[in-house]
Amino acid sequence: MKNQFIDYTTAKKLEELGFKEKCFNFYEFGTKEHWDYFKPTNPVTSLRAPLWQQVEAWLWDNYKISVLVAWHKGVIHKPSDFTVVGLSSNSQSLIGVISQTFGSPITAKIEGIKKVIKNLHTNFKRTQK
Repeated sequence: MKNQFIDYTTAKKLEELGFKEKCFNFYEFGTKEHWDYFKPTNPVTSLRAPLWQQVEAWLWDNYKISVLVAWHKGVIHKPSDFTVVGLSSNSQSLIGVISQTFGSPITAKIEGIKKVIKNLHTNFKRTQK
């Protein structure tokens, strides 16, 4: 179940981007350990740890971004070869194309979501200067 929640680094970036959804799990600031389910240990210092699916829905609701996974060029070279594309609603690519070997399409989608969050966060930081 632990791998269903976003990693600590991505959780920090999401918080800075304004993610405030209710979550089943939390990190304590400064640790990469999961803490209490449903209730933060300390609401002031706890960091939300949403499910990957929750982040995917949040990206769509807030930025109209969808992360798509397909096999390389539509042809299966190996069962673990996937292409990941993060697209906005106007079909503008936000992460370019990631074509590499992933263990599964789920892993490929998670890596795509992480890259979209990283790029959004980088752009957000740039506009804050």
